[in-house]
Amino acid sequence: DQSLEEKVRSLLQLGSLQVGQSSFEDALASFRLALELDPRSVPALDAEASLLGRLGRFEESAALFSTLVALRPSSAFARVGEATALIYAQKHAEARDRLEEGLVAMPGDINLRDVLARHLAASPDLSVRDGERAVELARGIYQEFQTPESIETLAMALAQDGSFEEAVEWQQRLLERVRELATAEDRRRLELNLERYRRSEACCADL
Repeated sequence: DQSLEEKVRSLLQLGSLQVGQSSFEDALASFRLALELDPRSVPALDAEASLLGRLGRFEESAALFSTLVALRPSSAFARVGEATALIYAQKHAEARDRLEEGLVAMPGDINLRDVLARHLAASPDLSVRDGERAVELARGIYQEFQTPESIETLAMALAQDGSFEEAVEWQQRLLERVRELATAEDRRRLELNLERYRRSEACCADL
C-alpha cells in the first residue's frame, strides 16, 4: 500500500542498514531496486554510486555519478564524486575534462577547484599535469580560504610548475601550522612531500 516515494525511501533505509552490517551485495540489490522503481531518484543514485566506489567498482560508480550530474548539474558533490571515481579507474584525462566542465558550470565552487588543482599537480598520468593551471587555481583558493588544505594544494601546484623554492616555503609553513594537530601518518606524508620539493621533484601525494 506504500506510495512509490515511500517504497524508494524504505529500500534506501534497508540498504543503509545492510551497509552498516557489511552486507554490501544485499545493499546494492536494495539500492538497485529503488532505482528500478525511480530511475531519477537522486538519493538512490548517490547511495549506489558511493557504495560501488567503496567496493572498488570505480567505472560503475563513475557512470552513476555521471547520471547524477545530468540530473543535478549544480551538485558539486556529484561532480567531485564522478571525477574521483574516474581517477581511481585510471581515467585521468577524462576526470580532468569533467572537472573543467564542472568549473564552467560552477566557477566559484571551492571543492571543484581544489580537486582539479590537485589532479593537475599530482596526477599519475604525466600528460594530465599542468603546473601553470594548477597554480592559477591554487592561488585563487588560498586568497579566499587560508586553510591547511589550501596551503598544501598551493605547494603541490608550485612544485609541479617548477617553483620548488616557493613550494618548500609553503610546505614548511603548512607543517608548522598542523604539527600539533595532524596525525603521525599525515605529518609523515607532508614531510615526504617536503623532501621531494627540496630535491626539485613534483608531488606524488594522493588526492
